[in-house]
Amino acid sequence: MEKFPENLGAMSDEQGERFHQDMRQIEERYQGRWDAVMMADYCWSLKRDNTAAAHTRNRRNADLCREF
Repeated sequence: MEKFPENLGAMSDEQGERFHQDMRQIEERYQGRWDAVMMADYCWSLKRDNTAAAHTRNRRNADLCREF
């Protein structure tokens, strides 16, 4: 994160902590090797997390619509 601070924008401590926790898990999974596959895995994990959150939100909204 120190290499490209101008690209980071505003980032909360919570977001930074989450990033470091995710990186620690991926480093353990890949046993400390840094390569393109590891970074791709991290990017896909972010996409999966965001997609799951969107589906949860949509489901909750659909349930609210049925109540009315």
